[in-house]
Amino acid sequence: MKDLRKNIDQLLSELKNNDGSLAIEKYSDFSAVHQKKLELEVVLQLLTPQTDYLLNRLEREPVFASQDISQSLKTLVIYCETVKRLFEKGILDWNIADLPPQKIEQLTTALPNLEKVIIYRWKEVQRCLNAGAYLSALIIMGSILEALLLARVNQNEKEIYRSTRAPRDKKGRPKPLHLWSLSELIIASIEQKWITLSPRSFHTSLRKYRDLIHPWAQISAGMRVDGTVAHKSWYVLNQVIEQLLKSL
Repeated sequence: MKDLRKNIDQLLSELKNNDGSLAIEKYSDFSAVHQKKLELEVVLQLLTPQTDYLLNRLEREPVFASQDISQSLKTLVIYCETVKRLFEKGILDWNIADLPPQKIEQLTTALPNLEKVIIYRWKEVQRCLNAGAYLSALIIMGSILEALLLARVNQNEKEIYRSTRAPRDKKGRPKPLHLWSLSELIIASIEQKWITLSPRSFHTSLRKYRDLIHPWAQISAGMRVDGTVAHKSWYVLNQVIEQLLKSL
């Protein structure tokens, strides 16, 4: 998880000048400060449950509501430096814990052994992230996302086929579910309000994960593969599973 450490260092370099003073001159309006707050929240979310306390406090900090640029920058610096110190002291660990996913048996009942396969791949993703194998992590994450969305769609097949966003063949008939792309499954799930994330939340490298297997396809599509993309996709995958379970 060295990329997360670099993200914290990068944030600090953008919040402070070389002499340690706040880089107020870089922020002409509060929207830029808010963006830095969101970036820090993403890092903390990727390190949950270790950082749950810090994340909850950051989200409730009253200083951001006041939109005071100076005080908000100072608060962000304090949080970033706190995270660094906790890791240096060994209180927090940069590695993602090898934990099983949230209970997904309600989603996987249609296909025997699907839950077992998902859990295996879930742990494999975490091993890949911890080792910096981001390409492999994204491919496996995409396969998990597609499997669970397809499982959810199967539970409401008739309703899905009546959807205006259901993909159709050249004759105007709904395509069989097993021929739907991951992007089509995402759009249908959003329309059914099973998930509330916007399509933009799903990075191209996650939506088109099958193309990552082929170097030519990856280059042609201009898909980026790095730690930031992989960790953000990991967070999105966790959010999707949580929302799918609530939709049942």
